[in-house]
Amino acid sequence: MSDPIYPNHQAAQRIPAWIAPTAVLIGQVVLGENVQVHYNSVIRGDGSRVVIGDHSVVLENCFVKSSAANQVVIGSRVTVGHRAVLEGCIIHDGAVIGEGAQVLEGASVGRGAMIDPGAVVPRNSVVPPCSRFSVLPGQPPRELTAEEMDEMKALWEEIEKP
Repeated sequence: MSDPIYPNHQAAQRIPAWIAPTAVLIGQVVLGENVQVHYNSVIRGDGSRVVIGDHSVVLENCFVKSSAANQVVIGSRVTVGHRAVLEGCIIHDGAVIGEGAQVLEGASVGRGAMIDPGAVVPRNSVVPPCSRFSVLPGQPPRELTAEEMDEMKALWEEIEKP
């Protein structure tokens, strides 16, 4: 089925997923199983594909956009916090993107990494796996503590409750 606004692209593929009635999916958007896209979030796959892995959650008021140069790939069990912006980036499995954070074009967030609320991950940068990227300018990512990893796991258990 073609998209009436972007006739050269396929409409979003909606496998068993929950999409809020006010969420907008445009163009080449591929959703894995049990993905949640919450209220007022916009996912634009009109530049290239946006792929969201199984059991990932895009919370309220997020903006996710691919570009002609970079698709967006969000792994499995990823949490994208309220008002986050993801543009042409890769978010690996189990990562948490904090509220209001931005991950810019060409950036990659490693498996199990945490991006602090309000942080900006610059273009073409790499956040290592299991690290925490701070909002403080110039502060390099650091390894997550065991307590922080437990908090991330508890967050997932809470989100997955029906």
